[in-house]
Parts: sequence; structure tokens; C-alpha cells
Amino acid sequence: MKNELITILFLLTAAFFMPLSGAVFAPEWDLDSTVKDKGSIRRIVERYPQGDVVHVFDRVKGKILRTFPEEKSRRKVECRMFYRKDGRLEKVATFIDGKLICTENGIYDDAGILRGIRRVDAQNKDMISTTMLVYDENSGRLKMYGIQTPQGVVDYYNEYDKKGNLVFVKGYFRNKFNAGARYVHDSNGLIKEVFRLNSRMQNAGILKNEYLLDGNGNWIEKKSLFYKTLKQKPIFAETVTRKIEYFK
Repeated sequence: MKNELITILFLLTAAFFMPLSGAVFAPEWDLDSTVKDKGSIRRIVERYPQGDVVHVFDRVKGKILRTFPEEKSRRKVECRMFYRKDGRLEKVATFIDGKLICTENGIYDDAGILRGIRRVDAQNKDMISTTMLVYDENSGRLKMYGIQTPQGVVDYYNEYDKKGNLVFVKGYFRNKFNAGARYVHDSNGLIKEVFRLNSRMQNAGILKNEYLLDGNGNWIEKKSLFYKTLKQKPIFAETVTRKIEYFK
């Protein structure tokens, strides 16, 4: 069970090589402020070499289900989204072959603003949680949040450009810079380049993305290359395609 949970935590974080650092919780919480797909989407199938990631949407609520194969056994993993009466995401429950593994619960204040996320296992025992979510008073964008780990609290700080694109994530552990990432966006707001930074603020890897868009402006193909340095050949290459179905 321990190895199984570790695998799930990795998949929820990485989602098959997601470029955003600090995405400890399910991406549906949008802690990384990624660009939203446009239009009334019913279903998205993302084809990765490791297997398909399927996103299912409700016309009103938004995303209600995400499925993907477990990394080694290829068993089916389901992440189900549940919403409050006011339309905000209430919890994300993760299942393997129909068996509950863990649940992430949103913590809201009286104004309905998300202030924390708490992940518990199937026995409702704490696994990991945020300590606090702080928003910019003017833009309302997420400015800072802390992740409670067994080793201590890791604080993440987000920085944005004038268009609202996330351009920097900095992680601090025990008040010392631990790791980070710098982002470059294309004209559509999609992430074109990611520069991963080590504890010395030096480049630890560079990810480059190229996109093909559909008629609604959503990407349907992404070619990714990961370099240790740009002077060397890429050490990782991947092409992901997406089939997007829209509500009529």
C-alpha cells in the first residue's frame, strides 16, 4: 500500500511529466494558474506514451472525472471531482480499480475563498495539507501557499506578468530557497519554455514546448523536448496529442 500511495502522489503531481513545479495537489485546484481551455468541452483524451489521460466535463460544473493508468500495473486510476452548492470544487477523490485511495478536501472561508487543501487516506488519516493560501489583493491571483510535509513546511511563491501568466515559482524550505521554475509563454498564454532551477538558482533543466491548436484555440498536439543544457542534445522527447469533444 505504501508504494501504491507513493505512485499515486507522483502521478497526481507529475501527470505524465507536467512541467509545473509545486503542483503537489490535483491540478483541478489550479494552484499553478494554467491557461484554461476555451469553449464548452465535454471530453478530452490526452494520448501519452504511458497511456491515455481522459478528462470528462459537466456542462455546468466543469471537470467531474480524470482517469489514467497506474504507472507500473496499468490499473485504472480515477480522480472524481465533487462540487459545493456554490459551484466551487469541494473535494477530489482518487480510486484504483474502484477502491478509494485518498481524498483531497478544500477548506474555504466564509466568503467562499479557498484557504487550504487537506489530503487524507481511505481511513481519513492526514497525509498532507496546505498551511495557507494567500492571494494578491488587486488581481486575486494565488500569491503564496505552504505545503505541510513530514519534514516540515515548504513555501511556494508565485509571480505573474502583466497579462496574468505565471512566470516564476519559488520554493523555500526552512526559509532557504530550495528549487524553482521560470516560465516563458507564447502569444496564446501557453507555456513555451520552462527553466528548472536548483537550490543555487542555476538551471537544472530546460523544457521546450511546441503546440498545434484547433479552431477554438485549444492545443491538440504538444511536442516537448527536455534538455540538461541547450548546448547538449535533449535527454527527453515526447509528443502528446489531444482529442477534444465539445458540447453541441
